[in-house]
Amino acid sequence: MTVHVYEAPLPYDSYEQLPSSALVSNSTITITGLRNFGPETTPTGILGIPTQIPGGTYTISATKTGYNAGTTTLVVGTDCTGKQVLPDGNIVCHVLVRMSTP
Repeated sequence: MTVHVYEAPLPYDSYEQLPSSALVSNSTITITGLRNFGPETTPTGILGIPTQIPGGTYTISATKTGYNAGTTTLVVGTDCTGKQVLPDGNIVCHVLVRMSTP
């Protein structure tokens, strides 16, 4: 799973559309589900989970001082949203978490 945290007036539909200027650096990400991760702070606004995540439903939350928290849900599996098939055949699920400013 790769989490992309961003701030924008309207949501983006895919990680390919997301400009790097919209990423929220130093945001804190927490993932809960069959396996929990975090809280983890990402310096760039993108956090890759380096281990294989069991299939299932996960809630991904992002927080940062000065922003309204963002939360989304992702079903991890072979047909996940934001699916990317790597050259070695592994699948990465890209999830976008939108934050807003108050």
